[in-house]
Amino acid sequence: KISRIAAVVAAATVVTLVPLPAEASGSGGSRTVVSAAVATVHHDGRTRTDSDFDVRRVPVGLAAATNTAVAYARCRHCRALAVSFQIVVARRVSADVAVNNRALAITDRCTRCVAVARAYQWVVVTGADRRLSGRGQRELAVIGWQLKALVRSRPAAAVLERKVATLAERVGRVLTREIRKRPVEHIWTASAQR
Repeated sequence: KISRIAAVVAAATVVTLVPLPAEASGSGGSRTVVSAAVATVHHDGRTRTDSDFDVRRVPVGLAAATNTAVAYARCRHCRALAVSFQIVVARRVSADVAVNNRALAITDRCTRCVAVARAYQWVVVTGADRRLSGRGQRELAVIGWQLKALVRSRPAAAVLERKVATLAERVGRVLTREIRKRPVEHIWTASAQR
């Protein structure tokens, strides 16, 4: 059989939020942020999963943010499931900031196999005087835990896709609702699937 390769890269849209306090973010300081989930399966009848829920604060000018989800299956009756959420909060960005969000799902010489990849990315540009509330920080932490548990549970592809989309909507609501001080101005948001 001929290999099937599917990839979708979505364009980003714009809107702004508040910076995450240092204690609620991942390791801050780097001007480049890379997140990835990769699930590869080569054994018949097996399921492999990977997920990433990455929240980063970039206190200096953000140069690049890359988020990738890759699911690769080459077997019979097998499944590869990869989901990556990346949330980057930057006080400012460089003039030529590169924001990339990609999902790639590959079934290679498969018989009744499934490969699902989903990538969601939020790049939030703020000034130094705005913050995500404590409640917002806690909500993001819960969503991150729920995403990891969902992917680990190895649901059917349709169930995974639906529940991942619901979690992504919740992240967007948290980032929009839990702003303190100034109103929203910029958020690049991108979703890639398949």
